[in-house]
Amino acid sequence: MCEHYVHEIWAGESTSLESQANSAATGNLTGNVDPVMAEERMAQVPDYVRLFKQAFGVDRPTYHLALRAIATFERAEVISDDSPFDLEMSGQRSAMSAEARLGMALFTGKAGCIQYHNGALFTDEGFHNVGVPTSPTFDTDILAQIALRYQHYARGVPAELYRKADRDLGLYYTTKREVDKGKFRTPPLRYLVYTTPYMHNGFLKPRSGTVSLPTQRSRNRSIISSCGSAREQHVKAAIDGEPQLSDDQQ
Repeated sequence: MCEHYVHEIWAGESTSLESQANSAATGNLTGNVDPVMAEERMAQVPDYVRLFKQAFGVDRPTYHLALRAIATFERAEVISDDSPFDLEMSGQRSAMSAEARLGMALFTGKAGCIQYHNGALFTDEGFHNVGVPTSPTFDTDILAQIALRYQHYARGVPAELYRKADRDLGLYYTTKREVDKGKFRTPPLRYLVYTTPYMHNGFLKPRSGTVSLPTQRSRNRSIISSCGSAREQHVKAAIDGEPQLSDDQQ
């Protein structure tokens, strides 16, 4: 599934699974891996030496081939094509529950989710600013503040912005265009049950199977809350096959 994305990361930095794996491994705030050290450590594990020889015909594991192995695994194994929604779309008219059908009607109708969450991956792969608030813990989390300011500095953000950093700038890191501040890739809706909390900064933390985002004005546009309303569990039921009821529905 992952191989079909045009952009692999929220802000559009990676355009392949290999580059995404490299970003995750070497990023100072993620894996913090040194490629040379990674190769040395893999070479000291007999199973790695044997498996690299078997897969790639080399006598010693290399970092580049490790990235290829990770990307190949994701292409071959991270696949979602048999959810109730997929089965329904393939002609099995009883695959989706009545609850999931309600979710689909809301998703494609009143809520307007399908405007951005469309196609087989439920994403237009575009970049949009929907006014997601800053994380409620940011002001009191010193390590989060340090990490964010480091990200600004490392990505070439001007000093004036770097010193006042209080939020992720999204696509701006890649383009350095003012209009792109706060824009993030429309997230796909596959595997929703495994990817909480939601939004680029984890602002939405579902409770009792519900997701809500109050309508409010931001500098760029208002948030359309109905797509993130308490009925989103119906959408989850349609896509992932794991319906979850809110307290008032149980």
